[in-house]
Amino acid sequence: MQKAEQSLETVLSQDDQTRLLPENVRESIPDSIINSRFLKLEAKRNKMDIFEKCYDLSDVDFAKKAGIYGFYRKCQGFDGSNVVYEGKSIIMTASNNYLGLASDPRVIEASVEATRKFGTSCTGSRFLNGNLEIHEELEGELAAFVGKQAAIVLSTGFLANQAAIESIAGPKDNIFSDSENHASIISGCSLSKANVIRYDHNNMNHLQQKVGELASSDKSIIISDGVFSMGGDIVDLPAMVKAAQRPGLKRVPIMIDDAHGLGVIGKGGRGTASHFKMDDDVDLIVGTFSKSLASLGGFIAGDAELIAYIKHKARSLLFTAGLPAGQTAAALQALRIMKREPERIERLQMTARKVRAAFKSMGLNTLNSQTPIIPILIGEEGLSCRIAQELFSLGVFATPVIFPGVPYGQSIIRTSFMTTHTDAQIDQVINIFGDLTKRYGLDKVRANRDMDAAHGARLHAQGKPRKAYTWTKGIGVKNYAIAGTKALVKKQIMKLAYKI
Repeated sequence: MQKAEQSLETVLSQDDQTRLLPENVRESIPDSIINSRFLKLEAKRNKMDIFEKCYDLSDVDFAKKAGIYGFYRKCQGFDGSNVVYEGKSIIMTASNNYLGLASDPRVIEASVEATRKFGTSCTGSRFLNGNLEIHEELEGELAAFVGKQAAIVLSTGFLANQAAIESIAGPKDNIFSDSENHASIISGCSLSKANVIRYDHNNMNHLQQKVGELASSDKSIIISDGVFSMGGDIVDLPAMVKAAQRPGLKRVPIMIDDAHGLGVIGKGGRGTASHFKMDDDVDLIVGTFSKSLASLGGFIAGDAELIAYIKHKARSLLFTAGLPAGQTAAALQALRIMKREPERIERLQMTARKVRAAFKSMGLNTLNSQTPIIPILIGEEGLSCRIAQELFSLGVFATPVIFPGVPYGQSIIRTSFMTTHTDAQIDQVINIFGDLTKRYGLDKVRANRDMDAAHGARLHAQGKPRKAYTWTKGIGVKNYAIAGTKALVKKQIMKLAYKI
């Protein structure tokens, strides 16, 4: 431990150490410990112009100096379920290429052929000059596949959520949104200027309570991920539909973002509504092509009138160039392969069950995963980054996910698996995780609900500071928790880098 602390001192100057202390931790520290040097730095910060903060990425600098920065790796090529980095072929367990179709020769050839016919770009919005016959061909097949009257294709899945939400909801409307919804939903809610009412993650009793509080309002919609991208759990759709019922009034409409559900769950990969046999209970389905459909882009599916309205009102569609033909054709071919080869989904689910069972037998906390997205709860951000680095060096690519991707102090290693992973690859991944579990005691990690973001917000509202965890465990430096009491706050904190 002493050696690790000395190592940290050598890579961080005193300015670095103080600059790395974020605002919400500083609020928990008695004024007596904040030295004059730090206060001078604060005064300087307050005078920054709008760009000056961009030149102070101290948290990123710290992670790089500490050797735990593992983002923006440069990929040199794909080889099935392996990927080449730094000249080395390693097993990919961080991809959303669930059905392994991104490198399928049939998908590639379809993309090439469409590019030869239509060129590399639509050169304009679909509303004006960029609407291709292949767009509408894909829309027809998507709508039929998910059991809706119509669909509209957009340039990304992120834009699809924005377009659906910004066009349907407005300042006088209400959106009930799961606390762990994807960032694209959050962005769409913000653009809509609607009244956003967050409910606790997948807690349908809490949703029902919130819906009941606005029982007299007809202008509401419930929006949720179908499969949650970090936890791998599935929305409790039957309970959601029940929560949407209002005595004497129409039920609240439901929109599901099935980015991680399409091609993964449901009959033949048809997604969340199909999984629960509740196709008629979901009013809007949003999806992406960048996962099971091996391309780029997104879509919205629903009643014909709803889709026609979105087509003519959504700025995220009207003012964005149409999806290139090559990407459109790739998604269309992948969809057709998925329909012809349902065994791909069966193989994917079998692999997910095998890995989940193995991880659980090691004592790893995989949260509530029910899909090929299998998170491993780590807790400290630094430790999750360190473990991801070790996995990489051992031939496994997995990603650390830290706040704000997950709640405070609940960082994870996110793994996701593909149909094309071989049994030998899966066994190798399981064995490597087994070794790391013993080395780091990962079987001792348990979910700390005190660190849940919603609970943290409630503590803050009561005037009680949130607990804070650091990056430092990942580099072997003692981890400190700040509880807001002088007894737990050490002067030594000023020597450590904190990240919430």
